[in-house]
Amino acid sequence: MKQVTSQRLALARAIGAEVFGTDGRLDIPATTTPTIEFPNRLKSATVQAFALASPETDTFAFNLSYLGLGAAGAGTQAGPFLTPGLWKLTGYASIQFTGTQTPGNEVAFRLNDPIGTIWTIARSRIYTPLQLVIPIALTLSITEPGWNFSLANPATVVGDALTVFVALLANRLL
Repeated sequence: MKQVTSQRLALARAIGAEVFGTDGRLDIPATTTPTIEFPNRLKSATVQAFALASPETDTFAFNLSYLGLGAAGAGTQAGPFLTPGLWKLTGYASIQFTGTQTPGNEVAFRLNDPIGTIWTIARSRIYTPLQLVIPIALTLSITEPGWNFSLANPATVVGDALTVFVALLANRLL
């Protein structure tokens, strides 16, 4: 297999491949290696409360939820912070809504980097009726401290009912 990458030397060292410096090509031997992920152990099936000032350093499960009945302002809930490392995130976001339809309104589960850039993991515009489940499955390699999760909910008016629930298992792999 031939692979073009900006990190040829690191990749070649990791897999025992041969790097050709003149043609920008990396030849990867045609072998199959079975792999298994071994996350750190989950110490409790109880969903943990998290402290904003204390980043998570090990595998953990957490929930973020919002229930808006009637008129309420938009808001953002902060979630746990992650320490640098390799993390595998699995879970889901559930969104249910009935009421007035304001196309500009949306709900979002996000990952925020240390400088405040927002990466949306799951989101939906608010339409009525809405019942949506969004699966979450991704692997992150974080090199800097300060990454955290957040849940943003829109403003609602009288007669609206919005329920948002995020359940996530964050497995620390390295």
